[in-house]
Amino acid sequence: MEMLFLLLIFSAETLGLDPCDNYTVLDNAWRATSNRVSSTVMCDRNVQWVGWYRLFLNDRSAQMSDTCVKENICGTHATLWLNGQHPRMEDGAVTRDVCGSWNNNCCYFKSTPINVKACPGQYYIYELKSPIGCHFAYCAVIDECGIMCGPNAFCHNNNGSISCSCLGGYIATNMNEMISRNNPCTDVDECQASPSVCGPNAYCTNVKGGYNCSCSEGFSATFPDLIISINNICMAPKKQIVRLGLKSGQNVNDPAVMKDILQSVCCLSHN
Repeated sequence: MEMLFLLLIFSAETLGLDPCDNYTVLDNAWRATSNRVSSTVMCDRNVQWVGWYRLFLNDRSAQMSDTCVKENICGTHATLWLNGQHPRMEDGAVTRDVCGSWNNNCCYFKSTPINVKACPGQYYIYELKSPIGCHFAYCAVIDECGIMCGPNAFCHNNNGSISCSCLGGYIATNMNEMISRNNPCTDVDECQASPSVCGPNAYCTNVKGGYNCSCSEGFSATFPDLIISINNICMAPKKQIVRLGLKSGQNVNDPAVMKDILQSVCCLSHN
């Protein structure tokens, strides 16, 4: 009797799981950029990569370098680094090219692209793939970002040189100082802006990293399928608009007439 075995491999996404909570720890001290190649040359070509990985170096959170890494370090010959900046959390999973340094050329080899994702807690995970050959290995650098930038910030680690910027909807506590754990990014209350970000006849509710708009009672969005904003304001029902603005002899079906009425009602609502 012939038996057919079907192996199904489900990714975290297939099962509806967040890969930020479902990753494999990759903690190899030899991957450090401070580690020169020795008599034992490492290669990631034959590793059975499955799913997402988070890098550590001696139990400290690490990340792939996203700037050129010299050859013959990280315990290998052709060092693999991320050719492109790390994403922000709002970017979701992104695809980045991977370069292999060799022969004094930062991108002498173009290895298999990988997926990268930024996670809450200021760390990154990688959907690593087998490199194009040996001896190639992924390099890691200590992630100083979580220490330096504080919460609600995007951090770029340029071989140990840290720069920080606030996520969308956040601003430095003290705008005259550099963003840091002691000067963290705090939520911007967009609802305090004038004129209102929601436009007239609307309520603004501040939320972390953003805001929500809703129409006042008796009003509705000009374009119901779009979010309420200064470009899609809350208007009175058409019958009320016509009653307020239609003059004797004007035709409600005339686009120019309706435009004048809408502008009139809009302006009146500001006063």
